[in-house]
Amino acid sequence: MPHSDNIVYAGPENPGKVLSEYIGEKEKNFFLTDKNTADKCYPIIRKLFPDLNDEHLIVLDAGDDEKNITSLHHIWSFLQHHGAGRNSRLINLGGGMITDIGGFAASTFKRGISFVHIPTSLLGMVDAAIGGKTAINLSKVKNQAGTFARAEAVIIYPQFLQTLPR
Repeated sequence: MPHSDNIVYAGPENPGKVLSEYIGEKEKNFFLTDKNTADKCYPIIRKLFPDLNDEHLIVLDAGDDEKNITSLHHIWSFLQHHGAGRNSRLINLGGGMITDIGGFAASTFKRGISFVHIPTSLLGMVDAAIGGKTAINLSKVKNQAGTFARAEAVIIYPQFLQTLPR
């Protein structure tokens, strides 16, 4: 595991250039997001990459209650059913719940596939997506099962903050 995070800033000038380094170079890319982010942020990604395969989009309900073993099993099953392999990548687009469960799912599926975090909340950008912390809640107790696994990259795109309620 690397000793530091690969934090990449995708400024407003040309986010597609930065994102293209991590989207499309793997055998299969999968996106994990929640319903809110799927509605507000995923369309921004789709506009930059019109050839993305929407069949590889995993959408969870929003909220920390979804960071559980049932959602984790859903992610693993989706990846398996859609042919994810050791050379696949999981791109976690969302706040701390998505980066936590997505990192955990990726670090344990097939003994670990690569993953990228694209945090869409301020807390996600400054804490949750950084440091290799991945986890799910058990019996509504936070972060009881997890791993330490660093993302291939943490892509900070501040424009996603504009999609949040004020």
